[in-house]
Parts: sequence; C-alpha cells; structure tokens
Amino acid sequence: MNYANISTGEKVSGLPLTRILADGSVKQSGKNPIEIWAELGWREVVEVEQPAKGIKVLAMRVADNGDGKTCRLAIASAITETELQAKAEADAVIAEQQKIDWELQAKLIDADFGTWTKHERFLLAMIAKIAKDIDLAKEYESFK
Repeated sequence: MNYANISTGEKVSGLPLTRILADGSVKQSGKNPIEIWAELGWREVVEVEQPAKGIKVLAMRVADNGDGKTCRLAIASAITETELQAKAEADAVIAEQQKIDWELQAKLIDADFGTWTKHERFLLAMIAKIAKDIDLAKEYESFK
C-alpha cells in the first residue's frame, strides 16, 4: 500500500505497525497502520489522478478524502507537450544568447577605449547586456 501525508505532501510505500509516542509509550495497530498514523496526517492513497494524453505532470498534491483515513493524489500542475517543446526551444535560444552576451562583454572589457578604466568598460558591457536582455525578454514573451 502507498501512503501520503496531507500536511507535508510526503509519500511512502509503507508505514510501521508500531509508533513510539513523545512520552515513550508505544502504540500498535492491528493489520492497518493508518489507525495509529492518521492523527499525524497520514492517509492511505486510494486514487491517483491520471493526466490526459499529451499532458506532462509537473507536480502532484495530496487531497484528503475527508474520511480521516484515505486520500488521493491529484495533479497540481501540468503542461502540454506543445508548451513543453516551446519552452525548451525558448530556453535554448536564451542560453545561446547568454553565451553570445558573455563573449561580447569579455570583448568589451578587453577592448581599447583610450583612457576608459577597466571598471568603466565593464559598466558599458553591463549596459549592453541589459539592453539585450530587454530585447530578449520581449522575444521570449512572443513565444508564449
């Protein structure tokens, strides 16, 4: 059997049949450990929500069934395969742009700007990066 905690979201494949209380006493259950663990938020998982075709589950949440002993795992967040692919493509574009930006910054820092200090050249490179980031953010928004 599988169990989940409605307070912490933790999931386990089994619970002990014995529980040691804070005062040192021992509580035992018969065949069903949920009898002694339910008061700490543990529930037996009786249902797991399945995603529709083409949907990737990002996170599950524990939903109490209200009987004090059982729960279900429900989809908390999901994304379609199309959205996942678009996000991967956008992330690849961003990663490539960041690589180009760092190379540009390195060239600007090492460039000869006459009497400009290395600090001033660095600030110029950062301004150039911010300008590119603004353009990149606008481009990223268009992917959504």
